[in-house]
Amino acid sequence: MGYWSLITEVISFLLLVILILNLNYRRRVLTPAVRCFWAGLFLAAFCIVWNIMCTLLLKQGSAVPLEVNLFANTVYFILAVLSGSVIALFVFGKMLEHVYDQHCMKRAVRMVGGLTVLYAAAVLLNLEFGFLFWFDAEGTYHRGPLNSLGYAVVAAEMVLMVICYFRHRVSISKEMKRTIRIFSPMVLALMVLQIMYPEFLLNGIIAAFVELILFLGSHSQKRGFDSITGLGNRNSFFSDIELRTAGEQRFQVYLVTLASFSVINNRYGHQTGNEFLYSVAPGWKIWKRARPYTATSE
Repeated sequence: MGYWSLITEVISFLLLVILILNLNYRRRVLTPAVRCFWAGLFLAAFCIVWNIMCTLLLKQGSAVPLEVNLFANTVYFILAVLSGSVIALFVFGKMLEHVYDQHCMKRAVRMVGGLTVLYAAAVLLNLEFGFLFWFDAEGTYHRGPLNSLGYAVVAAEMVLMVICYFRHRVSISKEMKRTIRIFSPMVLALMVLQIMYPEFLLNGIIAAFVELILFLGSHSQKRGFDSITGLGNRNSFFSDIELRTAGEQRFQVYLVTLASFSVINNRYGHQTGNEFLYSVAPGWKIWKRARPYTATSE
């Protein structure tokens, strides 16, 4: 399959590297959402590198042992969908961050996880039946009749996102609504193009574009969060109240203050005060997650 071009994969990888370097520019509070985004970003970058390696191995033909190609491509098929599933979980988390009913997120995790596990099982079965891909006696790669099964899994996850979006749209932030409206049709269009023109490798482009759109969407929300602690500021507080009230959700408001905090700034300096706030923030976020019916103002 020597006609496969790696240009799109290389460009996609460089784009993801730029995003990774940008995220690593500043210290951040590692909330579950941040961890999920980072996991999806690094997994997408690793998946692209693995795909490049698989393509280079395939171009060598019979010079590469069949077992090596089978292993490399099997891992890639699993990684590609796993990467998409991690991104999907991040999107679900951002859509439901203002929804107190944790059952919605748990159902999303179960359904996305179930689809991923079933697909991984199908990839392993492919080693015996070859319905996704197979190699002939000369070591040449061939697509199977169900080669696009991974896209079907991604499409199913997107359908779940759309259902979640319309079910909880009154409690979804404007930034997230705009993000969903942008990347959903773009991903579908790119998947259709990949199926129509299999000689082009577009999986990396799809992952890179989605990560870029999610990054820009989350970046636009930074104005509602404190730059030191990552906790919501006054604007974020009122936005939370508005979204949760629109969704007719139960919530309570707690006012928390640090007594005599000005003493730390005056005695030890603002840098030490900032360090103290940064160290307190993760514990406060854990306290909030332990109380699902709580909106807070810091």
